[in-house]
Amino acid sequence: MGPNDEVAELSCNIDDMTGEELGQACRTLMEEGALDVYCIPLDMKKDRPGTMLSCLCSPQRADEFAALILKHTSSFGVRLSLQKRYILDRRIEEIESPLGTIKLKIGSGYGLEKAKLEYEDLEALARRQGISYREAERRIWAFLEAQGKSPSC
Repeated sequence: MGPNDEVAELSCNIDDMTGEELGQACRTLMEEGALDVYCIPLDMKKDRPGTMLSCLCSPQRADEFAALILKHTSSFGVRLSLQKRYILDRRIEEIESPLGTIKLKIGSGYGLEKAKLEYEDLEALARRQGISYREAERRIWAFLEAQGKSPSC
């Protein structure tokens, strides 16, 4: 049993962009299909605060995402690191709950199975019902457990 996937991590350090500009760059990368995008605060030369922007994508799309980072940030260079990773096999099920339809993401492999309710669906159901996110989540898991449909989490 070992890693079953590979991912490219693209990163750059930035000390001359506003939070709004960085946010827009991150949204653009996600909208273009990045697997994940995140920012980490760091200290840079000349005692300036900065941010490391990291973008995860498939190795086949690394050139495309590097170009997007260069286009949408002030960076003059992007680092590339190829990494092996362990991922679970995934499937999505649509569940009809008393609160409405919601997607359930189920992951399995490496001797385990776990599930997670889709954030956007859960947030929308909570808003429609006028209840908190946490309350909506509690009610849906209780419903799933009563139906015997709840994989371990």
